Amino acid sequence: MKGIAMLHAARIGFLCVLPLLSACHVVDEERVADLAGLDEDHNGIRDDVEHHIDRVFKATPVAHAYAERYAQHLQGYLSATQPDVVRAHSHELTTTIDCLFAHLPGQAHAELRTLVVDVVTQSTLNTPERERHYWRVNRQVGAHSDATPAKSCS
Repeated sequence: MKGIAMLHAARIGFLCVLPLLSACHVVDEERVADLAGLDEDHNGIRDDVEHHIDRVFKATPVAHAYAERYAQHLQGYLSATQPDVVRAHSHELTTTIDCLFAHLPGQAHAELRTLVVDVVTQSTLNTPERERHYWRVNRQVGAHSDATPAKSCS
């Protein structure tokens, strides 16, 4: 079974990509439970998400780069308070996926493309509060109805 699992034991989570159990790492949920979480290097990606991206995609630089880009815009989407900023991040999420398809085309890369989006989404929305907030933002601004042409993938 492919996907992400959050295993809980004594308020400590183990975030794992299944079936890659070697890609598990400990997440201290008390440290990262708020919406913003920790981003000690201020790159727009929560530290727990960045750590997970680094572990899962260390052997695939293109997927790693797009996972980071997707994570930055997903966190921006969650953190934005203005509808136009939410829409801009939504557009960038769509552009990132379009570019991921352009750089990793065809059926041979389908699982890797899916893994990029799944790993980032599941690790970013790793608490019930974050997941509820994501769906609340979607409903409030209808952000995924953006029809603006995609930017360049360069």
